[in-house]
Amino acid sequence: MNNHKQHPPAQEQAAKQTNLIIVPNKQYLTQKQVSNLYNLPESSLEKWRNRKVGPPYHKLGKHIRYCQNEVDEWVGQRKVVTS
Repeated sequence: MNNHKQHPPAQEQAAKQTNLIIVPNKQYLTQKQVSNLYNLPESSLEKWRNRKVGPPYHKLGKHIRYCQNEVDEWVGQRKVVTS
């Protein structure tokens, strides 16, 4: 009999440490996590939500969550190509 503990995959361990919500192939981030990850002020995310111009978000009750894939796509659409 194997008495070794099974460790969850690294992604699950990281999620527990950072309080991420993980759905297969999706990570949901808090406003603070998006702010830190993209170096954006939280106040900008709040203003953009109110003006409906920022990255897409999900409202779960009173909680706001951003799907990292959707934020990445939104950021990519704002690429400015210079000559």
